[in-house]
Amino acid sequence: FLAMAERALREEGPPGMWIVFPPWAASSGRMHIRATWWWGYPMLAAYDLTGDNRFWEAALRAGQWYMDQQNLDGGFYYSPVVGGKHTTFGLAASGAAVSSIIWCDLYQRTGDAKYKTAVNRSAAFLAAAQFSPRADDANVRGALWESPNPPDGTPCPGFFIRDIATLFAIRALDKALGI
Repeated sequence: FLAMAERALREEGPPGMWIVFPPWAASSGRMHIRATWWWGYPMLAAYDLTGDNRFWEAALRAGQWYMDQQNLDGGFYYSPVVGGKHTTFGLAASGAAVSSIIWCDLYQRTGDAKYKTAVNRSAAFLAAAQFSPRADDANVRGALWESPNPPDGTPCPGFFIRDIATLFAIRALDKALGI
């Protein structure tokens, strides 16, 4: 684990993000919204194991990267490119959830209110992304959508639904209740 954490420190870039790792080639400039979750959040565990401030600083950069990506309503885009552009319909509810998990941990460790504010914004977004218990389709009741489908010429193109948004939202909201 620590060898991987050391590699992640070497491979970090842009700050708080690990664009060098799949799913896309770094040359594409696309940043996967959960890459900071995969590579940044474990920096807290590496710090806890070693007390090495390099890991702590990397975790803080990961938290900041997410803050820089968060939309005004608490949502996130799935694959922004370096420089901030993104696809119009590329929202990712899972981004709001994984960032909140990191921020809850950082808030508990630092007491910095900026993390709690960001968690609250994402929690509101996640609540809005949840299907009502009264939804016509029983298969989606209580679930969260991951992203809206791009328009397809019909009045209601619908949503892309994956378990990942719901599963991470449960973890995020559980941690948020603790702060």
